[in-house]
Amino acid sequence: MNKLAVSIPTYNNPDILKETLDREAYMLKENNVLIYIFDSSTNDFTQNLVMSYINDKNLKNIFYNRSDSLNLDHKTYHAVILSNVEYVWLCGDSIIINQKSLEMVLNLLDKNFDIIVLNDRDREKIGLKEYNNSLEFFKECCWCCTFYGSTIHRASIFIDLDKDYLFNKYQGSFFLYVCGLFEGIAEKELKAIHIPIVFREINRMKKRSFWLRNAFDVFGVKWINSINKLPMQYDIYKKNVILKHGILAELFSKKGLLKLRYYNALNIETYIKYNDILCQISNVNMNSIKRIAKTPRICCYIITFLNRIKVRIQLIFSNNKNI
Repeated sequence: MNKLAVSIPTYNNPDILKETLDREAYMLKENNVLIYIFDSSTNDFTQNLVMSYINDKNLKNIFYNRSDSLNLDHKTYHAVILSNVEYVWLCGDSIIINQKSLEMVLNLLDKNFDIIVLNDRDREKIGLKEYNNSLEFFKECCWCCTFYGSTIHRASIFIDLDKDYLFNKYQGSFFLYVCGLFEGIAEKELKAIHIPIVFREINRMKKRSFWLRNAFDVFGVKWINSINKLPMQYDIYKKNVILKHGILAELFSKKGLLKLRYYNALNIETYIKYNDILCQISNVNMNSIKRIAKTPRICCYIITFLNRIKVRIQLIFSNNKNI
């Protein structure tokens, strides 16, 4: 049995997948890591691309699976339930793993962890931390597990779950993977680790995210419903975890709301539509959110641009100070 597989669901993104494979396929092969592609594209471009890597470039560590009928939940499920590897690293087609994080993960796999969480946004300053309690792990790491590439899990976590139970409870939620993880460890002993590390590069060809356009439905309504469906043992921290994602992922922070307004994902219509859940997913007060929703989009772009300049200047001064 192989130790690790990188599992990549994809849909109509052959150009993005090509750059990702160009950057990491040989590195993964040299480290005996398998690559599984789960494709539900509406054309043959992705299939032709992947087969060219397998046949023409002799990358026999790549395996291709195609099903036009797979929706996101089914595709994700097939991508995480691999039975011929001990661990699965679920990545998006735009996630490029770097050498340093790969070496770290491979070393940790020999220490018998159930879950490894890589966090390049360690905004709570958790640092390097091991967990043997699923409740504490849920409280501190659940929000981070929503990001593609952030989590490496023992394959048996999903293999041991009842598929019908999982789909009846979470199908259509967009969070079947995260919820499956915490369902799978709810009644078991846990050995997990959180590592603050820049582990990925986002493919420069990546398109504007579906999640951005549908932020309030996916990371508002569906996120709340998904977390509230988790087993009762997590109840004490569910509200905290729901809010934490909006703040720490900066999707519904003030900065994030300005970005959503620029892309018109936030406007007065969405403000009214999602008014009853905003306080659950954001720590920005309702009056401020309403003002942002009414702000001309170009103003939000200028504010966001100036904030980026400010951050870069602070970073330059900080680096000069450390020299």
